[in-house]
Formats: sequence, structure tokens, C-alpha cells
Amino acid sequence: MKNIISIILIIVSVGVFFMYISPQIDKTKTLLAEKAQYSEALSQTDQIKSIRDDKLIAYRAISEENLNRLKKMIPANADNVRLSMDINNIASKHSILISSIKVEDPGSNLGSISSAPSNSYNTATLNFSFKSSYSNFLDFIKDLENNLRISDIASISIKGNDAGVYNFSMSVKTYWLK
Repeated sequence: MKNIISIILIIVSVGVFFMYISPQIDKTKTLLAEKAQYSEALSQTDQIKSIRDDKLIAYRAISEENLNRLKKMIPANADNVRLSMDINNIASKHSILISSIKVEDPGSNLGSISSAPSNSYNTATLNFSFKSSYSNFLDFIKDLENNLRISDIASISIKGNDAGVYNFSMSVKTYWLK
């Protein structure tokens, strides 16, 4: 009888192990693996917070004047009116009167405003014409080059006459953030 009770207890113990304890051990292992993943995610979050805080401190260290200069250099939108005014102000310093400024509509199919592939900026082409002496034109180009707003001269057309006053047509490409 003692042997039978011992055998039954062993069989019950093995059954309880396979029916209850083994699945609980598997669940515990799964939960421990999940805990490790969450701990890793938390440590990465702490690292990201640290980097963000460092960047925020660096950003706050930039003076208001420099922030305004950066915003002028690469604006957050096209702001073609401001660009036209800047070019007109630069031209007026050199006794140049801009006779026409043209920026095609962003929705037009002419391709003057386009999105650069895989870049975080857009471009626009501004076309304008004016009359000036060649020396004033060179000074205007130098000032345009030193302007904070990033722009590239895409084309220049010059038509001369005997009076020393030239007709200039220019295309200027400018950029803004998407």
C-alpha cells in the first residue's frame, strides 16, 4: 500500500508539473523577456531625452539675432514677396530700378517652383529685369551674393547700347524649408 501511494503521488506530481508548473515557467520566461525589452526601451528613451536636452541647451544658447539671421537665410516658407523686397532694396542701393519681377504660381506646370527629390527644401526661380551701368551691376551682384537669403543666380542676359546703360535680365533661384 505504501508503494501504491508513493507511485500515485509521483504520478500526480508529474501531472501537476506538466499541467500547471511548466506553463507558468514558460509564461514567466516570456514576461522576463518582455521586461528586458521594456528596460532597453526605457534606457534608450533616457538617452534620447539626454540628447534632446543637450540640443535644447545648445538651441537656447543661440542669440535671437542669430536665430533671425538663420530664419532669413533659409525661411520656413517660400516668402517670395520678402525676397522681391530684399532684391529691390539691394538694387536701390546701387541706383537700379527693377522693372519687373516674376515668380510663377506654385501650382503652375512651368516648373519654376519644384520640390527637390529626397531633400528637405524646395526651390523657386525669381525672374526680373532692370537697366544699369555695368559697374553698378557688379556692385549689385556682390551685394546679392552677400545677402543672407541663400540664392543662386541661374541666368543673366545682358543687352548693351552706345550710352553705357545695359538692359539686364536675371533669374535667381532661392530655397526654403519644406
